Amino acid sequence: MFKPDWNALKAACLKKGYAFFERGRLNLNLIGVRHSDYASNGFDDVLCCAYMDPEGTRHVEHWPATTDPGWHWLKDEFMNSKGCAVLMPGQYRSAFAAGPHKGQYRCLVQVKPLKVWRDRNRDCRICEGGTDEGMFGIHIHKAGEASVQVDRWSAGCQVLARRADFLRMMELYDASAKLYGPRITYTLLTERDFS
Repeated sequence: MFKPDWNALKAACLKKGYAFFERGRLNLNLIGVRHSDYASNGFDDVLCCAYMDPEGTRHVEHWPATTDPGWHWLKDEFMNSKGCAVLMPGQYRSAFAAGPHKGQYRCLVQVKPLKVWRDRNRDCRICEGGTDEGMFGIHIHKAGEASVQVDRWSAGCQVLARRADFLRMMELYDASAKLYGPRITYTLLTERDFS
């Protein structure tokens, strides 16, 4: 799993003109990094959380995740007639907040419009084609206890493979929300942004 450190994450964000939060304790940088193999149905991406603890020590936690839809939604069943939603790389300022995932459990839900590619060629490879922007119900949530394949877990959401990692992310989010409010910024990069 790709594990960029604090300096690499900061440099990649600043190179793109994105914000990188390093003032104040628990001011979270929630950053997804998409793997270069767009054809995978595995949790081969990484969700990073970079923050400073109350003593001012820098931390970066890395969790296996997917930033891509699973094969089921890419080839078998579109939730939208335009095609499967694939979140476009970018920085989405204050775009997520705590809310219910399908009425089942609390996660980070979309609260502002996001940009997606619409993939409709059913070849299980992400197509950086037609774009769409809006409220699509893209959440940051968990898969199973320790999932290996994406399949139905993501139809465009950003999904952590392991329940324990998801609970840790929500713990950090809750601590941060007490200081900075309920909305959080999510940044999606690709591995190419680090070269």
